[in-house]
Amino acid sequence: MEDSSGIIQALNGVKPHLDFVRDRWPRFSFDADAFTLAVQYFIHNDTVFQQHVFERKPGREYVQVIPDVMMDTDVLIRHLDHTAGQDKFNEARNYSSEDYSASLGPHGYSLILNHYGLPRNDASTATLPGSEQLGEQNQSDAASLVLTLFINGAAQKIEEVQNKWYKIQNQNQAEAEFIKSGRVEITMAFRLHISSMDSTWQSSLIPARDLSAMDEEFYTTPFRHLSLSPCPHENFALRRNLEHVLSVCSIPISQNGGPGPASDSCPPVALTCGDFAGHRLTTATSL
Repeated sequence: MEDSSGIIQALNGVKPHLDFVRDRWPRFSFDADAFTLAVQYFIHNDTVFQQHVFERKPGREYVQVIPDVMMDTDVLIRHLDHTAGQDKFNEARNYSSEDYSASLGPHGYSLILNHYGLPRNDASTATLPGSEQLGEQNQSDAASLVLTLFINGAAQKIEEVQNKWYKIQNQNQAEAEFIKSGRVEITMAFRLHISSMDSTWQSSLIPARDLSAMDEEFYTTPFRHLSLSPCPHENFALRRNLEHVLSVCSIPISQNGGPGPASDSCPPVALTCGDFAGHRLTTATSL
């Protein structure tokens, strides 16, 4: 994605402040001369949300902070082990129409990038959400990236500008709302999944209700900070580490996959080392 409106240039040299909402979700805050920007990350239903909240500072009525966002579909979709040799799926280039295609979703409310030629019944496709069901049916044939843009919670229509470049069709309404309120939310949502010839149109959209789950998580779900150390920095590090273990490194286990009564209200989980270098689980300490 690129911004030709000069907003990115206005942030040049501005050092972001990093914090974690509820010790879990990363947020980067920027303080520019005329506006502030908060970039919040959130994941729900296999969809990644990247939300940009622009707020105008007092006395800056005429500042423009609605980015002129351009999306480039000249990207590659590959297996995670992209260094493996003789992988024809990873060797494909996006300039070949037989291997890649970019198109608009229903009514232009999403942008879809397809990489064809995904080996059917390939064990490596298990890394993509939904591949288990499609693999059993022997119908998966593409890895698809679906992208939707929201402004103030409303999905925006997307149009093609030139070859492989797309943009929001009409952002005048968002600009008018920002002039009136001095605040605007621009959210990019993207999901990677396996698609087949039998895929329904619903799989080509990211509904606004998935975006609303962010507010529910941040403002409705009960949460309280734990006090694990009298030292503020150590207390934060322990809370952040614990939240990462519980939210990222824990894998739910089927009730039929281990001992315990089926009526147990607390579902079992397996703890793994995950991707966080600050902790390690060994056989002796594993639960």
